[in-house]
Amino acid sequence: MADNYNGKPLFHVGADDFIYISNCLLLQKRLLSKNIHLQELKDYYVKERIPQFVIEYNGLVLSWG
Repeated sequence: MADNYNGKPLFHVGADDFIYISNCLLLQKRLLSKNIHLQELKDYYVKERIPQFVIEYNGLVLSWG
């Protein structure tokens, strides 16, 4: 997780994580760590009290928090 995007940590995720996180964001649902596949993102999400991060998949960028 050496990359940053506008001061937030940037994670390069697969399609499954991108779809799950974007659906949670758009439908205003809770993001559950057990459904995150990328271990690095899962560890970050569990560790942070108020997680703020950016995900990237095939050039698409999405900001959480």
